[in-house]
Amino acid sequence: MRLDIPKALRRKLRRAVRRGGRNEVGGVLMAEQIKPGHFRLVEFTVDGQVGGAAHFVRSVDDHRAALEGFFSRTGANYGRFNYLGEWHSHPNHIPIPSLEDVRSMEGLVDGERDIPFAVLVVVRAKWYGLLMSATLFQRGRPPCRVEVGDVTSRGFESP
Repeated sequence: MRLDIPKALRRKLRRAVRRGGRNEVGGVLMAEQIKPGHFRLVEFTVDGQVGGAAHFVRSVDDHRAALEGFFSRTGANYGRFNYLGEWHSHPNHIPIPSLEDVRSMEGLVDGERDIPFAVLVVVRAKWYGLLMSATLFQRGRPPCRVEVGDVTSRGFESP
């Protein structure tokens, strides 16, 4: 799987992580499917609540409203534009999924919601940019790495 993240969204993500300081911040990812297995990040949310130094729990209600707005703007074209997964920062350690992150994402795809897969992006701000990892979680399969690409920013056209 490949996830392209436009430069403008990378900058926005870095600003959100830096505002969180030494506490974790995060939200949900919304993407456009370019072709099977290839997605482009279109939007992401930033939870109004900041987590602790080693944990983050997102507000379900806030993000549900953001997703509804996204679906409205994209004409409810779920085959092209949809929820892709979650993101959060690891400001105090390596930006890879923790055991707690893995359990949470496996719970998400193995029954908490009716979704076959979700991507978890974990980021850490550095003075020169972002360190990040992206991991794919699929129902009944082990987690696997997602290739992350850097693309120039462009808007999306609503159908």
